Amino acid sequence: MATAVSTKIPLGSRLPEIFTPRAWFQDVHSAPLTVRHETMPDLFFSIFGHHPSWMKAILIARNRLAARWGLAVAPDDEILAPSVKPTYAVGDRIGPWPTYALADDEIIAGRDNRHLDFRVSILRTRGPDGAAVTVTTLCQPHNLAGKAYLVAIAPFHIVGMRWLLANAVRQGRI
Repeated sequence: MATAVSTKIPLGSRLPEIFTPRAWFQDVHSAPLTVRHETMPDLFFSIFGHHPSWMKAILIARNRLAARWGLAVAPDDEILAPSVKPTYAVGDRIGPWPTYALADDEIIAGRDNRHLDFRVSILRTRGPDGAAVTVTTLCQPHNLAGKAYLVAIAPFHIVGMRWLLANAVRQGRI
């Protein structure tokens, strides 16, 4: 596996047991893992802590628009320069999102909002082809606005997630 590839939710992920297994939207990408990360938060920031400026601008614009609709969003500074704590526990914010699960090989974060709930899992696996990291995003809309949002944003999410993983591989962070 030379770069990020689309795949299925890995069997070892706790995501389907703690979040709806019938999510309306799911996106799963995997990439080789050649760098050892002591903790899952370290691995999280190796992927999500390196957004290019164009992606940060898009995320901030999206958040400002969403905030006008009364949705919970992360402050700009969590996108521009995410704070990194020395330790994390379930309930702590990692980057812009609350943490829902934290184990030796998986971290699950996300957000619940009135239009949709989402979770993102970062899972570290070891197999016959070596170590890999799989990033899974599941979204469950609550209404037509949530579905419309997902239809509009899904192509950008897929391209952006694949880019983040592939860039982390190219830069030797994962």
